[in-house]
Amino acid sequence: MNKLTQIFELALLFVPEDKKHFLKQSFEEELRGPKPPPTTLVSILRGISSITGIPESEIIGRNRVQELVDARRIYCHLARKHTDKTLYSIGRLIKRDHSTVLHYDRTAQNLIKTDKDFRELASFIEREIFKIK
Repeated sequence: MNKLTQIFELALLFVPEDKKHFLKQSFEEELRGPKPPPTTLVSILRGISSITGIPESEIIGRNRVQELVDARRIYCHLARKHTDKTLYSIGRLIKRDHSTVLHYDRTAQNLIKTDKDFRELASFIEREIFKIK
């Protein structure tokens, strides 16, 4: 038994029954370590822009060049996967409506399954932004 666990066990002896739940919760949070900062839609967009070299204004823009559309698809896919934001919120940042966000996400999921180049790009961007190993 490590020192922290021993301290926890001792503390349980002196804490009223109705407060033990809070002590246990605090102990578990301490063991897990600090929470990572919350992911924001802007940080996802900036990460994609930084990694791909595509300016944010072009990702947000209306141009339908394939690399720009792919960047938007990856943004929508990662935003849906890594945040709890609504389709409306995700789309508002790139000036698209909720149905376009849903379409981009579904298309990205299909391309990840079927297109090796897109899968590698999306995986690389996700690893870089979210520091996934």
